[in-house]
Amino acid sequence: MKNCNMYAASIFALVVTTCFIAVAQVSDAGNQQANRQEKIIQLLEVAGTKDLSIPIPEEIEKSRDMAKRKQYFEERHRKFQEIEAKREQARNELAAMGEEIIEPLLGMYRKGRYRSNIIRVLKKIGTPKAQSSLLNISLERNGFYNLGTSAAQYYIELAKNKEDIKKLLVSSDDDILDVALQNLPGVTIDSELLKRLDELLQSKQYHPVLNFSLRTKAAAVIEADTGSVLTKEKFSAIVKSLDTVEQMPKSNERFQNNEVGTFADRTYWLLARSLEKMKGIDTYLSEATNQRIGNPRRWLLAVRANRGDSSVKSQIHDSLEDPKMLERTVFRLYALQGYGKIGTTEDIDFLRSIAESDPVIMLDMGGILLETINSKPINNTGERAVIYDEFSIPEWEKLNPRQRIPLIRGRAQQAIQAIEKRIQN
Repeated sequence: MKNCNMYAASIFALVVTTCFIAVAQVSDAGNQQANRQEKIIQLLEVAGTKDLSIPIPEEIEKSRDMAKRKQYFEERHRKFQEIEAKREQARNELAAMGEEIIEPLLGMYRKGRYRSNIIRVLKKIGTPKAQSSLLNISLERNGFYNLGTSAAQYYIELAKNKEDIKKLLVSSDDDILDVALQNLPGVTIDSELLKRLDELLQSKQYHPVLNFSLRTKAAAVIEADTGSVLTKEKFSAIVKSLDTVEQMPKSNERFQNNEVGTFADRTYWLLARSLEKMKGIDTYLSEATNQRIGNPRRWLLAVRANRGDSSVKSQIHDSLEDPKMLERTVFRLYALQGYGKIGTTEDIDFLRSIAESDPVIMLDMGGILLETINSKPINNTGERAVIYDEFSIPEWEKLNPRQRIPLIRGRAQQAIQAIEKRIQN
């Protein structure tokens, strides 16, 4: 009986000891987790250190002593570099902790803390789990779209193939769609992807820059797929976009005050260039041209000219002679480029008349371009329009030759040269 009691006491002592060890281990684990969390926060605080606010002293601003100024700005730059080095070291230390800190980081991200540095650390960790976390952040509708775009960019940098990038196309964030499309050329297009690209090619959102960017980048993805699968469907998607260019909001506003043409002009042009480069579409292109009128038809004719189809030469000639087309500077530039590819000796006189007397002149007002026809401004509407005084136009005509750019005349001369070179060869 005594032995039994001793045995029971030993068992009890063992159980108690085991419990104490387990409690101690849990306590240690909890302490380690708390310490790790504290370390993570400390490093994120360092990573988020703001740049110094160092006003430039007046004596430096006004000093003509270049050696003194150089010394001051080199020292100033060194201070900023030191801060960035500390920030980068903190990010590297966090990344070195590996996947085990991903969940704590995401927890802090959801609470709105250290967001920009968290996504940078996830990129540095770079594992599949980190990449998946960046994708999830990209696709969240949380009001931090700029961070979502950054997360998408880091996700793309970690992507091992174009198929991974396709996952971003489910986003409804225009900036994320834009960065995804920009990195998608080279992907093989299947029917599911083509359906999404077809939707983007019909973009009619509130801002003309978005429509221009989404449409033309979606077309570039299609253009880059040189496979023979879905050729007709890919062609049709771009042509459908061409048909609806002028339905985009603000499509007839000036594209940029230092660029030629409107949003419609530039969108037509880049869609046309994508069609120009596609393979195996000549039959579809001819059929589509015959089914259209107006600007879509003119642009398809110009595409065919740039693909070397000489059967459209007379129609291109008519468009270039049409007074109503004088304002379509971007179209005329593209059509003349095509004329250089299909023209013959008999066309040189016609092209020379354009090269010598075309009335379209670009006035370069210090980087701001104003398109004019016989001194009258064209394509000058909307928020990006050049502010000008109509009565001062004759004075602008007196600008020096470098500020007067005969863009159409120059392109006609290039077409002549292209024809002459082709004949010689």
